[in-house]
Amino acid sequence: MAMYAKMKKENILSKLLWCWQFTRKEMLLVYISLLLSIVLSYLYSFEPVLTGSLMDALSLGDFSSFITTLVVLFILQTCGLFLSLLLGRLSFTIEKRSTLRCESLFFSSIIKRKRYGFLKGREAEVLNIIKSDIGVVTSIWTTTIPGLITSLFTLFIVSWRLIVLNTYAFILTIVFAIFPIVVYQIAGKKERKLNVDAKTFGDNYISSIQSSINASYLSTGNCASFFKQFFISRLEDNYSVSFKKLNLSQNTRIALFFINVITVSAIYFFLGLGIYRGENSVGDFMAAVLFSQQIRNIINGYGSVYKNLLAQSVSIDRVKSMLETETHPDIISYYPLEKLELSAHFISFKYDSKMIIDKMSFSFEAPGLYLIKGENGSGKTTLINLIAGLLENKGLQNGRITISGCISSDDLLLIPSSLFLFPSTVRDNLLWGDKVDDKVLLSNIDNVGLMSWFMDLKDGFDTIIDQKVIGLSKGQMIRFALASALSRERKIYLFDEIESGIDVSSKEMLRKTIAQLSKSKLVIIVSHSNLFDDISKGEINT
Repeated sequence: MAMYAKMKKENILSKLLWCWQFTRKEMLLVYISLLLSIVLSYLYSFEPVLTGSLMDALSLGDFSSFITTLVVLFILQTCGLFLSLLLGRLSFTIEKRSTLRCESLFFSSIIKRKRYGFLKGREAEVLNIIKSDIGVVTSIWTTTIPGLITSLFTLFIVSWRLIVLNTYAFILTIVFAIFPIVVYQIAGKKERKLNVDAKTFGDNYISSIQSSINASYLSTGNCASFFKQFFISRLEDNYSVSFKKLNLSQNTRIALFFINVITVSAIYFFLGLGIYRGENSVGDFMAAVLFSQQIRNIINGYGSVYKNLLAQSVSIDRVKSMLETETHPDIISYYPLEKLELSAHFISFKYDSKMIIDKMSFSFEAPGLYLIKGENGSGKTTLINLIAGLLENKGLQNGRITISGCISSDDLLLIPSSLFLFPSTVRDNLLWGDKVDDKVLLSNIDNVGLMSWFMDLKDGFDTIIDQKVIGLSKGQMIRFALASALSRERKIYLFDEIESGIDVSSKEMLRKTIAQLSKSKLVIIVSHSNLFDDISKGEINT
């Protein structure tokens, strides 16, 4: 809740203007969409008039006029249908582009931070933002605002037509239409608070499940019973909010029902009085009723839109908060010198209150192989993640890492201890966006001893990652990671315990490959074995 404190001070207008950044490049399409919507509204404003003309033609027994009016009404509705279909496609295009732009910015923001600390404990929030909130943010200028403008024009046209038919009906319609707005405003404020609570409870529930899903000890002793009740209580929180929202919705419906009954009764009375006095025909009565209903629907719609905007502001706050989270300067500094060297200067880093690395300094020169060793939990992986720029700078107590030698962050590659495979092609999983000729890929696959496995793939490099690929042995996964590293040309290679849990033949292949790679590159390996000791230029201990 604290993360939204700043956002809540902003008014709705400022939030709407912030959302505009994702749609402004589609201004031309938005204008065309608005024009089509206005034309469509103008066409539909003739329907009540034509319906009234049909009633008059029937009451007078003028069958010819009845048929003519019916044909005109059919043509009007057909034109409206095609305009609606065109408008739907146009709106889809605008929303798609806007959503892609917002999602691209969102993912870029996450990737740029690439800090484990930034996402820790916020996984559920990120998933909810991607699943629902981004769509809400982009729909405001692709659907909500154009809808408001269109309905305003429609309100003007329909009001003018109703005034011509019966002034009293128009005045009553406007007066009684104000009451639903008040109802929606009150309900909207209450619903906004309930939506915040619902999202908070939902995030907590999902986060609790995610954090405990791999905790096998929860099934032992009193833990199982405790956590069962724990999750039930979280579910009850969710249902409690849902029940309050249900009550609010039903109470709103009841209030609107009685307002509508009173409004319709009063309007019908004055329209009927107009017919009794001979001022209006039966057709006029029908047209006026339909116009009155349109006006009330539009005004009620404004109240509903206001309520929805209050609810949508929660989604805007969530997206803004994630995109505008304070970033920290990089731990790593790059200097364009001729000699490639990686140095750490009195680095100290801690998680919470625990010091992981304390005033460590070292220097690695290219080419060559350097080892990072230490006991389990001594900070080996933390150090290599610091070198890779993957840890949030707020954990850094002092010191910096400098890399010189005409190098940027794109010249550094980290191969983690557990290789991540995603549901795409083998090529994508090997290259991660790099462009490499298939012949080079094939040569590297052969060099690491995966040719027999590769030949069994139905579509070669275009094979989609499935259970067969995921089922690679630990040794084969290491070979796959090596093939990826060799194919992605970099100046600095970082490996995190890549030799752990593999067979003898894989270790020999790994040692040979690393030795060859370190002849021309700077290679840094987190290791707990002596596999690379005789080929390394030095080591540091954490």
